Amino acid sequence: MGLLVLLPSLGMMVFAISAALSPSYVHLKVILSVVFGLLFCLGIFLSIRSHYKQIRLSRLQTDFLSHISHDLRTPLTSIRLFVETLQMQPSYQNQPDTTECLKLLAQETERLSLMVERILELARMESGKKQYHLKPTPLLSIFQNTINAFRASHLFIQEGALQVTYPLEHVWMMADAGAITEALLNILDNAYKYTGEHKHIEFTYECTGTHILVCIKDNGFGIQKQEFKRIFDKFYRIDNLLSRKGAAGSGLGLSIVKHILTAHQARIEIESEQNKGTCFKIHFKMSARKD
Repeated sequence: MGLLVLLPSLGMMVFAISAALSPSYVHLKVILSVVFGLLFCLGIFLSIRSHYKQIRLSRLQTDFLSHISHDLRTPLTSIRLFVETLQMQPSYQNQPDTTECLKLLAQETERLSLMVERILELARMESGKKQYHLKPTPLLSIFQNTINAFRASHLFIQEGALQVTYPLEHVWMMADAGAITEALLNILDNAYKYTGEHKHIEFTYECTGTHILVCIKDNGFGIQKQEFKRIFDKFYRIDNLLSRKGAAGSGLGLSIVKHILTAHQARIEIESEQNKGTCFKIHFKMSARKD
């Protein structure tokens, strides 16, 4: 709304000022200049107010997510405890149908609890309450922890589906190891979920001067260029074949990745081609190099 007033009034004000320089109709032109100047100021005011409303709305959304997530935590914990208690009862262990139902209940409760925790984590990041403990950390140890955690959560991944390549040199960076591991895991999980039956994921890094370039590449369906910026928005999911088939996901992973990398002054780029896969490139600042 502000721009609708701002742009025309700006052009008309310039026209009126230029016309006021001519000797004829001086009073009329001065009045026009004043009117259009007021319209210009009104446009600026409306633009600022619209921007403030957007910021306030975003803050309200974050507060709502934080409060509702806290409220969900307690009942989810109770449900999980009740399910675990029932699973330990001898009378239920001999009933296959009941055992399978309890197993599914436990899995879905765990998935919902994880989603709640991720919402809370994102709310802390957006409100500036998330604290990162940066210290000199060997990058190799972060990568090893990331790969170990990924393999532990995907026990049945095909042999050779994940290809990991490390250089011989050891580099260090100022980092919160847990946060960086979480960011890399989110990207790896996406690479695993949004690829077809025959998965191939490459995890590599190399040193380029004073920076470290981390690449996570998959052979999935790819991402269209117009989606590159939006995929980092919270709750945003690409409407591709896998999402229509119901691939699990909350749309929070890449938003969390963006916050973590921003806190580490790292930069992320996307290279993707339809039906040929996606490559996430992350540029970290190197603090030291030890060969």
